Amino acid sequence: MSNHLEVGLRLFVIGEERFSTHELPQTGHVILGSAPDCDVVLADPSVAPRHARLEVGPPFSLEDLGSGGVTQVGATPLPPGGRAELVPGGALELGGVVLLLERLRGSTPRRILSREYFEDRVQEECYRAERKQTVFSVLRIGVPSSASIDPVEQVLGVCLRLVDVVACHAPREYGVLLCETPPAGAEIAAARLRDRLARIGAMPSLGMAFYPRDGNDAFSLIARAVPPGTALAEDRPPLDTLPETSPAIVQLRHMVERVAASDISVLVLGETGVGKERMAEELHRRSPRSAKPLLRLNCAALSDSLLESELFGHERGAFTGAHERKVGLLEAAEGGTVFHDEVGDMPSLTQVKLLRVLEERQVRRVGSTASLGIDVRFVSATNRNLEQAIARGTFREDLYFRLNGIALVIPPLRDRPGEIEGLARHFIAEACRRAGREPPRISREALQILLAYPWPGNIRELRSVIERAVVLCDTDHLMPAHLPEQRMRAHFARRDPMPVPNGSNGISASRPLSTQEEARREELLRLLREHRGNVTAVGRALQKARFQVQRWLKRYGIDAATFR
Repeated sequence: MSNHLEVGLRLFVIGEERFSTHELPQTGHVILGSAPDCDVVLADPSVAPRHARLEVGPPFSLEDLGSGGVTQVGATPLPPGGRAELVPGGALELGGVVLLLERLRGSTPRRILSREYFEDRVQEECYRAERKQTVFSVLRIGVPSSASIDPVEQVLGVCLRLVDVVACHAPREYGVLLCETPPAGAEIAAARLRDRLARIGAMPSLGMAFYPRDGNDAFSLIARAVPPGTALAEDRPPLDTLPETSPAIVQLRHMVERVAASDISVLVLGETGVGKERMAEELHRRSPRSAKPLLRLNCAALSDSLLESELFGHERGAFTGAHERKVGLLEAAEGGTVFHDEVGDMPSLTQVKLLRVLEERQVRRVGSTASLGIDVRFVSATNRNLEQAIARGTFREDLYFRLNGIALVIPPLRDRPGEIEGLARHFIAEACRRAGREPPRISREALQILLAYPWPGNIRELRSVIERAVVLCDTDHLMPAHLPEQRMRAHFARRDPMPVPNGSNGISASRPLSTQEEARREELLRLLREHRGNVTAVGRALQKARFQVQRWLKRYGIDAATFR
């Protein structure tokens, strides 16, 4: 590839922990592979040394160079030596690496979308990522008041991919959705943005959040990505300071007071955004253990091996990358409380080990033969129906009974509409106090919209909507125009729980498998039996990265531990 490139195309590379950008010539060809002399080096074990040739057109095409590995254009796999046409904007897959071919925009401006659209788009990406078992990242970028807006937005347009979403989140603050981008890739993108913005005198403050590590809904992720120096939306007041007055919530508060004094395990149930983590914090704050640590772990955010290491710790040399001894969460929380968030997503093998800890009150680091006694209280939370998960075989019934010493069920906000006005006023006052301004009143028209909306994101969504409205409101009354009115007037389908069919092996009957998926599932089962549940060995046999095999296993409801 020539050293001097007439930039018209670029190639985005997304691996398991890799993210890079490569500028391409307007004509000619580019060799893709893991060998250091390739034009685009893909340092991934699933990629052959000289894997494929990309012909830069028009027409554009990809040719497999007899790699013997996975080569795919869109949904079409290529045989060894095969060729297929592609178009800019299309995706390629070489081994376990995804590549996106994109034409540079030239004079086409970047669309800067609204905050309302951005929140909806992030939520849609959460649904898509859960379904397809992918990851993504969210950035929030604040720029100084001295910076000129046009150059800032030009930088955002040049440095980001067309598939990414950019929105004006607040005055002089932008939100960015980096689709299918792991944390390492987001760090690279953030560094690029920081450098380019600094060059034009707009040194940014920049915050990041990652799905699913930092949350599995839009409001959690956007709040976690708050730029440094901004008032944190996650600063949660004590439970009894919120104006929640429904009989169910009053009864829950009394239950928290009584339960907090004991060491019984507590399972907090409720939809996303109802305040499960806040209730766990309150249980710890009111308990005799309040002077000791409260340590949190999101069970949906880590792979089974990482989750095990985080929970139990590991010895030096226990596995690749274990360069020193690590104290696990259960050991570090001695005398305090361990909060397992999204416990319904805990892998099966980790469930077995956690059950043993609950029964024996001892923990063993990965790679160690010695057990250590622990004194911790367990509080767990989930928005999933664990009884359905037990019926599907994805959650252990004995672990469920151990964690469910007592269950606290937080009702959704739509079931307690009498609290909405009081909560809205509370959040208005809170936001205005941070901004140093007088709180506006809620107009009757705006209040009617708030009361009619079903609040699928519950209190977290209400808080986000009110904070947005306060930012936009420049009068003494908060009006419908200050709310994301179009979204809030949308019609919502009922969300009755779906029945679990017998013999479904964890795959919902509402999504029948295609012939290709059924064949892939049978191949996975055969290889798991052959390799006794070793996912890495299965990936090697399929010439796929381990994380891709894990995605398939979760998609098809297959538990690799049962083959060991």
